[in-house]
Amino acid sequence: MKTRLGPLPVKEGPAAGQTILYFQAPWGLQFEAISYPQGMAYEKGAETVLWNPKDPAK
Repeated sequence: MKTRLGPLPVKEGPAAGQTILYFQAPWGLQFEAISYPQGMAYEKGAETVLWNPKDPAK
């Protein structure tokens, strides 16, 4: 696996709290991995959270 770019922390705006990593598989496919273990900034005041990896069915 080859890292292309990152990890890139998002520190401002509604997506603050994300960290993004771009990498390439040995067969050439490029991937983007996004994590936000403490949630994103918009979630603090949102009535509806768009998606939660801890409960994807919601």
